[in-house]
Amino acid sequence: CDWDAGRLAPMVSLEYDTEGLLYTFITLTFTRGSWYFKIGQTSSWYKSGADTTMAQKHRNRGSDEFTFMAGYNF
Repeated sequence: CDWDAGRLAPMVSLEYDTEGLLYTFITLTFTRGSWYFKIGQTSSWYKSGADTTMAQKHRNRGSDEFTFMAGYNF
C-alpha cells in the first residue's frame, strides 16, 4: 500500500483567528525515488461583518489558491 511506504503524504491545517478569520491549507505530496510532486490548496474565510484589520486584509486580496510543484532531491 502506498500509504504504508510513505509515498503519499497528506497534510491538513485549519487555523482560526479570534477576529473572525479561518485559514485552510491542504496538500498532498507524492514521492517516487528522488522526485516529488505536490498539489495544494489554500483559502481564507472571514465573517462578512468583521471590521478588523486582519479580516480586511484577507477580504481585499485574492485569497484562494491552488498550487502544483515538482522537484528533485539531490
